[in-house]
Amino acid sequence: YNKCMEEITWQAHEFEYHQKEVGWYYLVVITTVIFVTLALWQQNYLFAAFLIIAAGMFMYWGMARPNVATITVATSGIKPNQFRFIPMNELLGFAMREDGQASSEWGIMLLRSRHRFAPYIKVPIPRGKIEQVRALQHNHLDEFEYDESLIDEVLRWMKF
Repeated sequence: YNKCMEEITWQAHEFEYHQKEVGWYYLVVITTVIFVTLALWQQNYLFAAFLIIAAGMFMYWGMARPNVATITVATSGIKPNQFRFIPMNELLGFAMREDGQASSEWGIMLLRSRHRFAPYIKVPIPRGKIEQVRALQHNHLDEFEYDESLIDEVLRWMKF
């Protein structure tokens, strides 16, 4: 290995922020009111309470702005933020997407985890570092093709 290839670091926002118009919040409230009304009509009070809490969380997360994270890819593993380190042996593979972000300067690195409940980890990556990171990861992981799922499309449509 070349010493400079053993660790690659960059800074990026934790997630891609989408500015939400007032109509987005109205839509959440109206949808919640409709479903809560249906739940109350069915005398399903627990579901009504769940819907109100979920709507509050949805609006709270919708307002959240991303922090800047220092991301490190090394031969030992990947550190997508300051609180988490993922060893290479916990990953099954990776994919690189040069599109998928609003800015043309950023792409997405997808990591396939061995964990069933969090199978994919998405990490923003500057397009200029994609080939460098790909070369480093090819020594430890297999690259796979990733086609966006319906959930990815729905989340983008919902501005998440």
